[in-house]
Amino acid sequence: MSRDNRDRFRKGLGKCGVIDGELVLATCSGGPDSILLLHALKSIDARFEVAHVNFKLRGEESDGDEAFVRNWCSENGVTLHCETMDASTLAEKTGKGIQDAARVLRYEYFEEVKNQIDARAVAVAHHENDQAETLILHLIRSTNPSALGCMPNRTGDVIRPMLNWTRDEIIAWLKEDGVEYRVDSSNKDGKYTRNRISHEVLPLLENIRTGATVHLAGWANRLRVQANAVDNSMSDASRDIVEYCDLDSGDGALCKLDLHAIGHSIWGDLVLDRLLAKRGWPIGSREEALILKRATVGAHISYGPDVL
Repeated sequence: MSRDNRDRFRKGLGKCGVIDGELVLATCSGGPDSILLLHALKSIDARFEVAHVNFKLRGEESDGDEAFVRNWCSENGVTLHCETMDASTLAEKTGKGIQDAARVLRYEYFEEVKNQIDARAVAVAHHENDQAETLILHLIRSTNPSALGCMPNRTGDVIRPMLNWTRDEIIAWLKEDGVEYRVDSSNKDGKYTRNRISHEVLPLLENIRTGATVHLAGWANRLRVQANAVDNSMSDASRDIVEYCDLDSGDGALCKLDLHAIGHSIWGDLVLDRLLAKRGWPIGSREEALILKRATVGAHISYGPDVL
């Protein structure tokens, strides 16, 4: 077992704000990333318990993952929290994709267990490849520049101590210590965009320029600092632009926008875009507002509950 690996992991845990001796809830699917998370926590004598969710999406393979995680915890004397959940029903009810529905259920369960055992954090096994994939996903999906900041070492109580490890480095540590793991067959399914980025886009970029994955992950880290600065500036600008109203204010408006303030602020259009997206207001309302903001007297536009 490499001392360098242990020291590097311990440093990553420290970046997440975890102090020695604090209880952590480690999430584990049975795959290489999350099994290394358990192995690394065990190797540095961290206090942790494990949480696993079986969505029954791959039949016997899903049950095999659960049995594998149970066996690891039993052999290593670690407490396991395990739950079977139905992501398909939630996906049908909400219109979400099956992976998004599973993610919502999974994190709700992790939060519940964390509170039950009074853990200080929920540890997940996201790594540099995940960071690079997320950046590419946001580039092709999102119109929000702040989304390019991707994943930090810590989001609330969720920590990512392996965020500076590549997938290859994870596999290398597992092989070095002879640690077995499960392989999720759905990770190769081309119907999922992230899988295509992982198996097609990133290898192509690595072929064009070695180290592209690490470079992209580095960009995500730098963009996150800028995204935080932008969010703070937009929050300040929003206070000058948006006036929230009481529901019983008399005119029925939920909020009012100072259109002249929008026009004079460098953040004006971004504040408006974010507000419209958050409130689900009509697509044409942005264009209407941008036209009205050129008015010289009494410029204002109001939207009430009927458009939500």
